[in-house]
Amino acid sequence: MSFLNDIKRGIQQRTLKKQLSKKDRKTGAMNMAKAKLIGLVFDATNLSERNTVLTYADQLKKKGKQVRLLGYFEQTPQEDSFAFKHYTKKDINWKGIPSGQSIKEFLDKKLDLFIHLNLNTNLHSESIAALSDASLKIGPVTENVHCYDLMIDPAKNQNLSDFIKQVEALLQKTNTEHEPTNV
Repeated sequence: MSFLNDIKRGIQQRTLKKQLSKKDRKTGAMNMAKAKLIGLVFDATNLSERNTVLTYADQLKKKGKQVRLLGYFEQTPQEDSFAFKHYTKKDINWKGIPSGQSIKEFLDKKLDLFIHLNLNTNLHSESIAALSDASLKIGPVTENVHCYDLMIDPAKNQNLSDFIKQVEALLQKTNTEHEPTNV
C-alpha cells in the first residue's frame, strides 16, 4: 500500500508543479496586524475541532478581519447548512488534488494569510495550500516545502487550540514594525 501511495504522491507533486509554474504568486511581508483577508482550511469532520475553528474565525472577525473558511468532511454530511464552504472525498481526484466549486471559489480570492488549521497535513490540503495565492501561507510540517511559507511542528499531545495559539504567537513576531536606526 505504501508503494501505491508513493506513486500517487509523485504524480500529485508533478501535477502541482506544473500548475504552480503557470501561477505568478506575489508574496510579501505579512503579519496578523496587517492582514485583512484570512483563509482558514480545516478538517470539519470532528465536531470539536470544527467548533474550535469556528470560534477562532469569530475572534478574527471581532478584530475586524474578513475570514474565508473551507472545511473538509471525510464523508458527505447529512445536513448541508454550514456557515462555511466545504468539500469531501468526492471532490478529490485520483491524483489527490481537490476540485469543485467550493475549492475554486476559495482559491479565486487573493488572501493575505492562508492558515491550514490541522495538526497533520495530507495530500488534498497540501494541494489547496500550494495553489492558494496568499501572501503568507502557514501550516503543519510537511516534506513538500512549496506548500507553506511557514511550517509549524506541533507537539505530540498538542490540541488544535494550542496549535492556533502557536500560530498567533508566531504571527505576532513576524514582520513587526521597527524604526530604522541611524548608522
